[in-house]
Amino acid sequence: MLLEKTQRRLCRLLFVLGCVLPTLAVASYTSGRLRPGYGDDLLRVVGERLGASITCDRLATPRPGVYELRHVTVADRAIEGREFATCDSLRVTVGADGVRFAAQAVSVRRPADAWLLRLLESGFTAEGRIASLTLDHAPTFHGVAATLGDARLSVASEKGAHLDCQIVDGVCRLEAQTAGQGVAASWFPCAPLNALPVGDALVSGSVHATVPLDGGATVGEFTGQLTLAAVGFEGLTANRGVVDLEPLSWNGERIERLAGRLDLRDGRLSRPVVYGMCRWLAMEPFAALETRWSTPGASEWFDYSQLACDVELDEKGLVIVAGCGEIDGERRSGAVAHAVVEHDGEALLKQPGLRPLPTQRLVQAWRPDDLAELPATSGAIEMAGRLPGIAPR
Repeated sequence: MLLEKTQRRLCRLLFVLGCVLPTLAVASYTSGRLRPGYGDDLLRVVGERLGASITCDRLATPRPGVYELRHVTVADRAIEGREFATCDSLRVTVGADGVRFAAQAVSVRRPADAWLLRLLESGFTAEGRIASLTLDHAPTFHGVAATLGDARLSVASEKGAHLDCQIVDGVCRLEAQTAGQGVAASWFPCAPLNALPVGDALVSGSVHATVPLDGGATVGEFTGQLTLAAVGFEGLTANRGVVDLEPLSWNGERIERLAGRLDLRDGRLSRPVVYGMCRWLAMEPFAALETRWSTPGASEWFDYSQLACDVELDEKGLVIVAGCGEIDGERRSGAVAHAVVEHDGEALLKQPGLRPLPTQRLVQAWRPDDLAELPATSGAIEMAGRLPGIAPR
C-alpha cells in the first residue's frame, strides 16, 4: 500500500497559487526598506524562517510602499535546493488597505512543501493578479486573481476556472473547477488515481475534497475527464486515451464509486491479461482473436485499435458494457458494436455476459491465480485495497 500523500499533493495544487507570491511580497516589502546590498541577505533570512530559499536578480523600490522584484526563484531547502516556483516580474504595493501584488509569468512545479500550508494558517493576507500561471506541463492559466486571508485561499482565472480552499477545525476543505482546462493529474488529491502509471495525464472538471491536516484519509468526489498521453500498466499499453468520470468518489486509498467511460487507443494487451479478461471478466473471444491466439508462434502481445467500455464500479460489483460501437463521435454496427476490444474494425473481445461481476474479478483478471479466489501476491493485495466491496486482508 502506498503511504497517504494526498495532503502534500493538495498543498502543491492549492497553496502554491496564493502562498508563493505573498511570501515574496513580505520579503520585498522588508527588503525595500533597507539600503542597497541588504536585499539578498534579507531574502535569505526570510527563506530560512519559511523553510524555503528565495532569490531574485533585482529588487527595487521606485517609490515608498512599492517594491519590484525581477526573476524570482523559490526553492525547497529540504530537497537540495530544488526549485518549485519562478516569477519573471513581481510588483508589490503595501498600504493602509494591505498588501497587493501583480505578477507576470509565474511557473510552479513540484515540490511545493508544507511551509505553504503553514503560511496559509499564519493569518497573512494579500490579494493580487497573475498574468499567466503554469503548473508543471499543463496548459497555462491567464488572468488569475488570488486572495489569501483568514485561513482561506481563493483563486480564479479569466476563463472561469476557480479554486477555493479553507481550513476549518483542522480540516482543509477544497472546491475547484477547471472550466475545461487540464491540470496535471499529479496535483490531484486522489490516492487511487495518483497510484496509476498514467504519465503526463491531465484532469479537467470539478472536485470537492476534505483533507484532515493530521494525516487522516482524504475524502473526495471528482466529475470530469482524465486525458491520457500514454498508458503503461502491467499487461496493457495505450498510446492515448480518455476516461470520462461521472463521478469518481474515494476515501483514502480506496475508490468508493466509479461511473463513466473508458476509451483507450492504439495499444497492446498481453496474453495473460487477455486470458484473464476471458476467464474472470466473462468476455467471450470473437473468431478473429481465437485465430490469433491459436496461431503457431503467436506473439505474447495482441494489438488493438480501441479498447472502450462503459463502467460502473461500487460495493455491489462491476458492470462493463461494450463501448467500441462508438468511435470519435461515429456509431458503428455489427459485431464491433458489442465489443470491448477491437483492432482495425475487427471485434476481438465481447462485452461480459454477467452483470454485475464481483469486484474481485477485476483483480483476478489483472493478477491471474488459478489456485486462489483472490491472488495473494503483493500486487493483487495492493490493487484489491483500492477497490470497493473487497474486505481488507
